[in-house]
Amino acid sequence: LEHQFCGQAPQHVINTITSQYRSHRSKTITGSGERDTLDYILGLAEIVYPQYCEFWHYDDHNITWIEREAKFKLNYEFPTHEGQRQVTLRGMRDGIYSYGSTYGVFETKTKSKIIEKDIIANLHADMQTMMYCFCTYLSTGKYPNEVKYNVIRRPDVYRRKNEPLHPYLQRVKEDIKSRPEFYFMRYTAAITSSDIQHFVAKTLNPVLALFVQWYDSVKKNPVGSERFQSPYHFLN
Repeated sequence: LEHQFCGQAPQHVINTITSQYRSHRSKTITGSGERDTLDYILGLAEIVYPQYCEFWHYDDHNITWIEREAKFKLNYEFPTHEGQRQVTLRGMRDGIYSYGSTYGVFETKTKSKIIEKDIIANLHADMQTMMYCFCTYLSTGKYPNEVKYNVIRRPDVYRRKNEPLHPYLQRVKEDIKSRPEFYFMRYTAAITSSDIQHFVAKTLNPVLALFVQWYDSVKKNPVGSERFQSPYHFLN
């Protein structure tokens, strides 16, 4: 998706990316099973991506994209019991967009099972998405007022026993062509500045306070066995 609007045909884009990745990954593959899995995954990508671009072509070209697949790195100061602390918040947002009075965060997810009401209901508990909304405010000075979930269903077409990869991928391709709306969905969830401020106060800041408390207790040897002696260290 980072290269979706580079001006080249989607099939060319995905073939270039998968070819580069296949060449890189092949250096560490140890057996035929891993190679088959790699070919299977990249084959699906080569089928799904062009059809995704075609399905959303009209919508994507009518959105004003402020950024796509952009990295951010922000200094953030927050309160702890021992005073203010600073950390670096970093990540890579799938997109920021606008149309009319709407200013939104674009978030792509791949799922095998999609339940719309759960996607929307879980927004305010989604750490990554809410942090991206807050970081959008930190970097632009403007609170987003919606999140657009761009959901891509992972194909689960049954592969017959001993079926070669190529005919299987062709069946997947035909299935996507016959019902693209089953594979490509977008859901929009409204969000307010109060929602984001509540997330910062009740989730983000407390989590960061715990994190720096842990780090202070292990920073002399953060990867050694001594970290297990810290009362703040736990298995995630």
